[in-house]
Amino acid sequence: MNKLFLAAALAVVSIPAAATAQAPKAAPTIGDYVEAMRSTVGMVFEGGIQILAVDAEDNTLVITVTGPDGWRADATPQQVSDALVTGFCETSPEFFRSSHITMRVDSIDMKAKTKGPVVTDCPSGGA
Repeated sequence: MNKLFLAAALAVVSIPAAATAQAPKAAPTIGDYVEAMRSTVGMVFEGGIQILAVDAEDNTLVITVTGPDGWRADATPQQVSDALVTGFCETSPEFFRSSHITMRVDSIDMKAKTKGPVVTDCPSGGA
């Protein structure tokens, strides 16, 4: 997998904390997480990896990433997802357990969009 993608993953590790801070008296909603991450849309990280969109589908936080042609060539959708979700889990290991929100990382390479798996807990080794 393109190791430069990890730079993008690490750049969003504080997002769960930001969403929690926005709603201190109640559990953050999917809307809180989407709003907290909107500032990352359009950011280009080392290696040309970019967060293209942050949306919600029901109770699933959907992050779409893209990069230069071929960036995802040797990575499975699971590996792309794990790289990003692990960043969340390192900062907020309780993210999935306390929020009951799921996450999906979609990726675009050479104009082909691939949906990632729906994640309900931290990847192995992520928390």
